[in-house]
Amino acid sequence: MKTSDTLLLLIDSLTKAEKKSFSQTALNSDYYDLYLLITNNPGKDSEEIKELYEVEKPQSNFNVQVNYLYTKLLDNLLSLQSSSDVELNLFNSLFKAKILAQKSLFQEALQLYQVVQLKAKELHLEYLLLKALQEELKLLLFLNFPNLTEDELSTKHFEITQSLKRARRENESSVLYDLLKYRTLHHDVMRSEEQRDALNDLLLSELSISSSSDRHLKSFESDMLHQLFQSTYLLGVNDYNAALSSLKVLIHLFEENTQRWEKNPYYYVVTLESILYNLRAIHEYKSISFFLGKLEEIQSKDKEINALRDIIQTLYTLYPLIDTGQFKEASAYIEQNRAKIEEMLPLLNRDKKAEVVLCWSIVLVGLGQFREVKDLLHPIIFQSKHFYYLPIFRAIRLIHLISIYELGILDEYEFEIRAFKRDLNKNKKAYQVEAFILKFLTSKKVYFQKREKQRQAIQPIIEAIRQDIYEKQILNLFDFTKWVESKVWDVSFTQLLENKKDSPLH
Repeated sequence: MKTSDTLLLLIDSLTKAEKKSFSQTALNSDYYDLYLLITNNPGKDSEEIKELYEVEKPQSNFNVQVNYLYTKLLDNLLSLQSSSDVELNLFNSLFKAKILAQKSLFQEALQLYQVVQLKAKELHLEYLLLKALQEELKLLLFLNFPNLTEDELSTKHFEITQSLKRARRENESSVLYDLLKYRTLHHDVMRSEEQRDALNDLLLSELSISSSSDRHLKSFESDMLHQLFQSTYLLGVNDYNAALSSLKVLIHLFEENTQRWEKNPYYYVVTLESILYNLRAIHEYKSISFFLGKLEEIQSKDKEINALRDIIQTLYTLYPLIDTGQFKEASAYIEQNRAKIEEMLPLLNRDKKAEVVLCWSIVLVGLGQFREVKDLLHPIIFQSKHFYYLPIFRAIRLIHLISIYELGILDEYEFEIRAFKRDLNKNKKAYQVEAFILKFLTSKKVYFQKREKQRQAIQPIIEAIRQDIYEKQILNLFDFTKWVESKVWDVSFTQLLENKKDSPLH
């Protein structure tokens, strides 16, 4: 992606507070004029912005100002982030200590290294602790180990060794969790004997790491990765009760280590969101309220984090209603909370805004209000290059296609069909749901003329898509297969969704 395109996406993602902060520090400059031009012309692409800028600033080089503005924006965002991010502050302290040493302020540098070490130990930040210990020893070596006994030197090296062991353990746990997560996202991990053996090998490897009796190797990170691995594995083998227990242990771990996240609870918030996503995927709606309660307990001085927390609560209050066909109840909830939702939207990033729009559009589909669906999704479709990389864009695009099909807007429908077919030709395997929907929409008359015959033919295709591990990800957002079934079987879409009310847990 060109830097100018990246710049437009970055500016579009800025919150009001971030825009205000940047404007206060960047007045009276060519790059700030470019910034104003971009913010005052939303929806224009980089080439259009370039043309406008060259007319307004004929003596200025557009590409130079793009690079300068991009750098300045990142510097400003980094400065804002450092006020609440403990890890970033500790990294900055390491560099400050290095500068102090270069200026021959050795005592002050050594004191700062000690401060970083103490804080890193408290927060179990092994990579920072290791770096602080190593940099301190480099400086002590340079100074010929002043006022340091051999035993003290040996102790410092022992600390480094222990830190390396903990870091290695965390890394090994992370490797196993990443492999497991990848397999659950891209493969059916339990389909063949070979796949089951590979999965069990991962489990045994993870257990051998997590069951170590050396308490010095224990850390928040390793314990967290252990619970994430266990819950993901248990979900993969459909042991939902055990998975739920593991997820609750994970939350308890966060609650016991509030010092890790209380100043910046973003990671805890997205961990809870991940849990809620998994519960929705297995239709375990009864347990969602427990984790929503944990989410509600999180308080932050950061408005963006509070907005993220609140919108996750809103979405996962709506999803059980949507998934079980209670569209009128979902619509009533949205209307009741519309002012609050609209207040949150400017504080959310692009992907979360898109998820809110997708959620609302699904409610409208359930209510049969396809004109409203099209109007709601049009800005995202119009600016698709700003959203195409998002996982949920596949669902947004398909729902938009369904809306224009239902409305009978022939020109736009045919244009979208051609665009879909071009994408399918590039990667047929990755778009089974899209291929299925297109085949249904372009052959709908045939389905209805020979309904009984087509019902028999279509059901195996539907079941194959539902079993495909990759396609399950889009079906978790919106069950397109049930929408097609409602058309072919001539039954209510709401009625077909009602069977999701039953929990898989006993």
